[in-house]
Amino acid sequence: MSSSSSDSNSLLRRLAGPSAGKAGLDSNQERINHIIHDASKGGRFFNNEVKRDEHTTAKVAAIQNILKQRLENANQSSILHSVHSTLKNMDAERDLSQFIMHCDMDMFYAAVEVLDNPDLHGKPFGVGKGILTTASYEARKYGIRSAMPCFIARKLCDHFIEVPMRMERYVDKSRQVMDIFARFDENMAAASLDEAYLNVTAYMNEHALTPQEVSQRLRSAVHAETGLTVSTGVAPNKTLAKICSDKNKPNGEYTMQFSLDAVRAFMKDLPIRKVPGIGRINERLLQSLGINACGDIAEHLVEIHLLRKELQSEGLLRAYLGIFSNVVAPAKQEDRKSVGTEKTFQPLSDSIALLEKLHMLCHELEADLRRTQFKGRTVTLKYKKHTFENFTRAMSVERFVCTSEDIWPVARGLLERELPLTLRLLGVRLTNLQFVGSARGEITQFFTKQQQESSKNHTPNDTDSDVEIIEKPVLEKEKEIEAASGASKDKHTSDTLKTQQKPFFNDLDESGNTTASDASKDKHTSDTLKTQQKPFFNDLDESDSDVDVFIPKPKRKETEKECAGTSNAPDAPDILKCPVCAKKFNITGDPNMSNDTINKHLDDCLTQQEIALIGSNHTSPTKNSYKKIKRDPFDIYKKA
Repeated sequence: MSSSSSDSNSLLRRLAGPSAGKAGLDSNQERINHIIHDASKGGRFFNNEVKRDEHTTAKVAAIQNILKQRLENANQSSILHSVHSTLKNMDAERDLSQFIMHCDMDMFYAAVEVLDNPDLHGKPFGVGKGILTTASYEARKYGIRSAMPCFIARKLCDHFIEVPMRMERYVDKSRQVMDIFARFDENMAAASLDEAYLNVTAYMNEHALTPQEVSQRLRSAVHAETGLTVSTGVAPNKTLAKICSDKNKPNGEYTMQFSLDAVRAFMKDLPIRKVPGIGRINERLLQSLGINACGDIAEHLVEIHLLRKELQSEGLLRAYLGIFSNVVAPAKQEDRKSVGTEKTFQPLSDSIALLEKLHMLCHELEADLRRTQFKGRTVTLKYKKHTFENFTRAMSVERFVCTSEDIWPVARGLLERELPLTLRLLGVRLTNLQFVGSARGEITQFFTKQQQESSKNHTPNDTDSDVEIIEKPVLEKEKEIEAASGASKDKHTSDTLKTQQKPFFNDLDESGNTTASDASKDKHTSDTLKTQQKPFFNDLDESDSDVDVFIPKPKRKETEKECAGTSNAPDAPDILKCPVCAKKFNITGDPNMSNDTINKHLDDCLTQQEIALIGSNHTSPTKNSYKKIKRDPFDIYKKA
């Protein structure tokens, strides 16, 4: 195949979007791809996708050159011996004793709309405005899928129906569904509004049921009580269960045989793109090595080892073996990484109108921070140009903040630096978070963290980003994680629920945390937290975003330098500081210090303070509490 032909096919697949393999889509994907290509050709979206595809091609070529150089000096027999030893150790971890179920609601938003409006039954329609969050199975027969622009959907089907989103309704139905799931595993882990992981081993034993019988019982309960259908997959771990749940969609179930041979056979012919997290770039790179299915990995162990950093080889080896985590547990609120909100709209160039939108987003973010009980130190502005290019700008502040009064000036300053702009999306989020929802929980985490950090060897040059004080902003590049198709993630999607089953392959194929098919998640999914398991596979970022990150330099006094410089001494005391009153405790140098002493002090502090800071009743300002001043674009709001 010629290079130009290969590049053309790559662009066609890109335009089809990451949801092209979803259940119910037209099997003639090549025909659909050409229709999408012709419908979008010449537009801003198309031009941006062409640029991104060229960027991907260049990156893949660069990595192929790196591999070629490494192969010249490689001791392949030694490498194979090392990799086989790793595989043997991984295989020893295999656990076939747990029955993990992945539950995935069928076309969830669309199904809720049909439930409330039976006239939509049997018709091709999609939910969303501008960009689809989901499509009915009738629409998928025409090649219409989630994250697709509505104008392309209309090109594929001239009688396609657009239905506006009703997020509150979806959240209400999601609660009903999750309550049913919890009957089968009280420790179930919600992955989004419409999917969850359950360990049904105990339920099977208690009721003397097979996995298929449990699946049938759960699916029947969901349909009877909510009117919706759900597809399930049962396997020895979460990743395999997720793959299985897609096999018999819609309204079906698939249970993998629990044997070593069955797992190996299942993985052998599984396309690599089916492994959660492997996206376009990694797929293209692996295919260039001759790896199209997981079974092909065994024939390319040397190449995978030589590109172990670029490919995150551990994840690939686990995919080959079919060994992933089988731990199902609700995520912890305090483990959350960010809280944010964003909004898409028609291309807008009026600077004052853009600042108004940003100001309201800051109010929404404040409400979410209070609901989720977080504060943060880094404010990030996200925006998408009318050309579909994504950018972020970030700045850290010297204290933890949670009100729009504190967030708005920072976000406004970041946006004003970039104006004038024509934008189609604005977002603001807070990172470097501090959980303030549970006083005692926070104290426990605080002391644990302090003990861990005191055991490390800190030098005067060591800095912790979450405790730095701004002196001067320093520009630094940061990779932007953005959905490949530019899908319309209505507000709050930047803190959208990420799946509790975190894939080994975290595809940063312009999408990072989520693929475009996840664009339908809403603000309430932010209540479920990102998984604790770190990704093994960061797909190469191909975004064209230009990201400025302001990194504050720490302001250190000479006494602090001296203290840091002596922290490596073997007799340096472990110092704990009370998070309520800031009193310091020398836990190794004071012979009278004990847990009881510290606990009594904390109880006294909490009683006296009544957790005033954490339980603040401050009311966030509303839009009506501000008066818009049109004459000054740099200070458009004043207290009325």
